[in-house]
Amino acid sequence: MKKKHSDLLFSSLGASILSAFSLLIFLTIQWIFRGTVDWIQSGIFTLATWLIFFGAILMFFRLYFKAVVNTFIRSMNMLGQGTSQIKPVHIGNNMFENINREVKVWIDEHKKEIDKYKILSDYRKQFVGDIAHELKTPLFSIQGYLHTLKEGALYDKDHNMAFIEKAIKNSERLESIINDLDMISKLEAGEIQFSPENFNLRKLFRDIFEELELVASKKNIRINLYVASKKSMTVFADKKKIYQVCMNLVSNAIYYGREGGYVNVSLSHESNEIHVRVEDNGIGIPEKHLVHLFDRFYRVDSSRSRNKGGSGLGLSIVKHILAGMGKQIDVTSEQGKGSVFSFKLDGAQ
Repeated sequence: MKKKHSDLLFSSLGASILSAFSLLIFLTIQWIFRGTVDWIQSGIFTLATWLIFFGAILMFFRLYFKAVVNTFIRSMNMLGQGTSQIKPVHIGNNMFENINREVKVWIDEHKKEIDKYKILSDYRKQFVGDIAHELKTPLFSIQGYLHTLKEGALYDKDHNMAFIEKAIKNSERLESIINDLDMISKLEAGEIQFSPENFNLRKLFRDIFEELELVASKKNIRINLYVASKKSMTVFADKKKIYQVCMNLVSNAIYYGREGGYVNVSLSHESNEIHVRVEDNGIGIPEKHLVHLFDRFYRVDSSRSRNKGGSGLGLSIVKHILAGMGKQIDVTSEQGKGSVFSFKLDGAQ
């Protein structure tokens, strides 16, 4: 009985409050639109709204609110019965040690990521600076020769052709830098397709020696090819790109070799692979430079390297070409005694 009386009490109180608000709104509307108030009509409206609100609130209490309360009471009873079965949890030092260890691991991992991004950012800045410097050198030379020709040297028969030839040489160097940059970017992005085929590596080096014979003779450098066995030195690789790799290694050995020195190329079988070794007795490379030797634009001796020409990207291209074939290049060197570059290629298929 008490529950029923409480439901009726709350319902009537709620209905009265809502009806009062409704009446106030109704009277305001009448006053705005009519200028007068019809109290009989207002009374009927108030009674009707009170009955509607009363019924709605009573239904809410008896159907919804009551179910919610009963559910809450049942949950509390179940919780009360279950507390006697709950065992106390003991938090020991091991738990805090594990948490501390995990936090340290998380910090170390994120610190490594931050350091990696910092290194990449520094590398990007250095790379942009290197590009600007490498492009600027031949460009300024071209401008200088053209301005000299414009100011009168064009009509100087003793010097005009020399200036034109130097301008052409620097424009070719500029083109070489741009082409090499384009190739490296495509190699890194995986946009260059490799077309492997069977070809004779011995013949490929013979062709390279023939092309570099004049350059080597100017420094009295002997170029030798040694083959460890009579077996076929046929490899399965992209011929054009391997030609570029070998040409770069042999030409570097000549350019940085000593007068009257030698460049030895050795070919040998190792299982199902051909081991290529390019050795010289040139100026050598200091140990501290070896780790950066295949970086873009890296030069052991900047002034000496620029006088030799080239883009400064040759060894970086060598590394990327071999990496694209799943191979790697190794280097050993001793300053003043020479260097050895070596790599392996798959045998014929």
